[in-house]
Amino acid sequence: MIGGVIFGESRRMKDRVDALSAFNHVQDDVVGETLARVARFRHKRLEVEALSLLISYYFDAYRSTIEEIGSWSSQDVDGIRKQILLGFEAAKKRRGEDV
Repeated sequence: MIGGVIFGESRRMKDRVDALSAFNHVQDDVVGETLARVARFRHKRLEVEALSLLISYYFDAYRSTIEEIGSWSSQDVDGIRKQILLGFEAAKKRRGEDV
């Protein structure tokens, strides 16, 4: 049901982002797969929300997806994307990795 709202192109963006935010409360393999799929959208608000949730809850399982999607060019890194990159770096630090 949530996926129908998130992937519904005819839905308002606010409704789609709000539906995606519901995944803050449910974590399982299907949710991780859905977030990885949404993160590949070229809708900035959906992309960054999905990446934020992936970094927070599914870092190890979706690390390559996070790295691939989060490798924005310098002209694409605005304030919110910078926060995503900082979150990614912080997650790596928590795991004792060099950044």
